[in-house]
Amino acid sequence: MRLKSLMAAGFVAAVIVGCATLSDSTIPFQCPNSGACHVPVTVDNCVISAPDIDVPAGVNNIFWDIKPVTSPFQFPADVANYPGVWVKDDTPSDPDFDLPVRQNKHTFKLHDNHKRQKTYKYGVRVAKADGTLCPNPLDPSIVNH
Repeated sequence: MRLKSLMAAGFVAAVIVGCATLSDSTIPFQCPNSGACHVPVTVDNCVISAPDIDVPAGVNNIFWDIKPVTSPFQFPADVANYPGVWVKDDTPSDPDFDLPVRQNKHTFKLHDNHKRQKTYKYGVRVAKADGTLCPNPLDPSIVNH
C-alpha cells in the first residue's frame, strides 16, 4: 500500500513539474522580416503584459500597441519624464534605439538602428485614464539579430 502511495505521489509531482515547466516557458514575439513590428501590450488592473521580442535586421520601427484599443490604460503623455517604452541597457554614446514617440495614447514607437546583435532589456510603463502611473513597469527583452 505504501509503495502505491509513493508511486502516486511521484506521478502527481511529475505532472505538476511538467505543467509548471510548460506554463513558465515563453515564446518570443517574432517580428516580420522587414518593415514595422507591432507588439501587443495588455493591461489588466495595472498589471502589464508584453512579450520578449525577436527582431530581425530588416525591421527598423517597433510599435507597442495597447490592446484592446478601448482599454482604459494608456502610455504616459509625459514622454520626456515617463516614456511608455524605453531600452534599459542601450549604449548612451552610440544608441541602438532612438526617436521614442508616443504615437497616440495606445501606441508607442521606437526606432531600431540595428547597430549590434544583442539582447536588450526594455521597460513598458502605462498609466490609468486619469494619468496616474501604474506602479510596476514591465521589463521584457528585445533580441536584435
